[in-house]
Amino acid sequence: MDILQLAQNKERVFRITFPNGEVVLFKLLCWQDFKAFQNALDKQIIPRDVVVDRLLRRCILDLSVLETFDTKPAGIPYTIAELVMALSGPSPNPDLFNEVLEVARKQATTVENQIVVLICKAFPAYKPEDLMAMKWSEVVIRLAQAEQILISRNELQEPIKMLTKAELEHAEKAKTLDIDKLVHEGLPREQETERGREASPQQQRQLESVKALKRRQREMR
Repeated sequence: MDILQLAQNKERVFRITFPNGEVVLFKLLCWQDFKAFQNALDKQIIPRDVVVDRLLRRCILDLSVLETFDTKPAGIPYTIAELVMALSGPSPNPDLFNEVLEVARKQATTVENQIVVLICKAFPAYKPEDLMAMKWSEVVIRLAQAEQILISRNELQEPIKMLTKAELEHAEKAKTLDIDKLVHEGLPREQETERGREASPQQQRQLESVKALKRRQREMR
């Protein structure tokens, strides 16, 4: 069992602990294998015992554990197999599916995943797995090249930059609009017209949008 190799392959390692304290480590099936095993279990073309045995041999990290199952309650192999299947594919339970998807959305916003998205967007021939196999110095070069390509296409408005904690807090505050203040005072000072001149059509549209939003809020109360 090479844990380091599993980590390099980004394989998550799971464990199940039985009442007697015994721990069994296992990995999950890829989606293609999950569907194959699910199909075999549903159609019952192959004996269930055979399917479960093949599944466990595919996923249990320490195969010597399999030799001890003969001395344990009969339900243990099926318990592990059911757990592997439950974690390896989409859940039919809508609430659980949505919860897993929400966790994935948060993971997708990490710096590493955003780098992958930008590079793959600029270089469609790349797969995320290709980037993971590169050295970091190569990834950074591809990121800088992707930046140039996306800016030239107007798909990126400004150079990429990792924000500091203070900059993140400032950005979050900037997203919050005081609708009452905007309606009462008009647009922020930096968007006001020069003294003695009328507001531009764009500024007028912005102010009308704010007023319309305020009206909708009053109607919902």
